[in-house]
Amino acid sequence: MNRISISFGLLLLACSAALAQDVAVVYGPEETVYGSCRPSLTLTNTGREAIDYVQVDVDYILRDGRTVQGEQKSRYLYGLDNPIAPGSARALVIHHDESVPFGVACKDVVKGTIAKVTCRTVSGGNCSSLLTLRQNGDLVLPAR
Repeated sequence: MNRISISFGLLLLACSAALAQDVAVVYGPEETVYGSCRPSLTLTNTGREAIDYVQVDVDYILRDGRTVQGEQKSRYLYGLDNPIAPGSARALVIHHDESVPFGVACKDVVKGTIAKVTCRTVSGGNCSSLLTLRQNGDLVLPAR
């Protein structure tokens, strides 16, 4: 009986640790600046632990058929610490000094698909597998 109780307790502890970090990522807001779309993602940390860094690489398909990748980040990787506290939201943006502008207006971005996610907590843990994304990795874009 004690072995069953201990096993059950360990299972509950493992499950609660896995559920302790719950992160949701959705598309938006976006803006067109100087003729080039600047999409962003909004990350909401609904977990119990602060998040140190998040990068979501998105493959954007443009109306002309080209695919461009946007690295949307919570901050510069080697920049100042700026944790995302539990219960707060943060825009994940493309740092244009590290990337090439899309060269099209936002109305010409027709699809966005998550290519890769990097996420770590302030304690150094990995939260990538706990991200909740819409439509199996496809972002829900505004009606065009």
